[in-house]
Amino acid sequence: PSSHSEAMAALAAKKKEWTACLATSGGHPGRCEKVEKELASMSKSSGIDCCITETVALMQCTNSGAKAAGCGAEFLAMRECNRSGGKELSREAGGGYAVAPGKA
Repeated sequence: PSSHSEAMAALAAKKKEWTACLATSGGHPGRCEKVEKELASMSKSSGIDCCITETVALMQCTNSGAKAAGCGAEFLAMRECNRSGGKELSREAGGGYAVAPGKA
């Protein structure tokens, strides 16, 4: 049990480090690639989604011409990934959204 809690603490610390890096990256997540890769590895091995893909996609959208369209899909993906109880909506192939399995 202590090794599990230590792993969770290490993951939380790495996510905090990545978040701090992103905050000073000027909107360029690539500047934090080393920490991002370390976090991704830790996230994968622990089975906990740290929303890395969603975070980077939202940052890239808001720093591009796509921002004019509002980045709605990216924002929604980020919001759903960060829900404490897990995703409540899932993207469908046609571009719409459906209630996630087990959330109805």
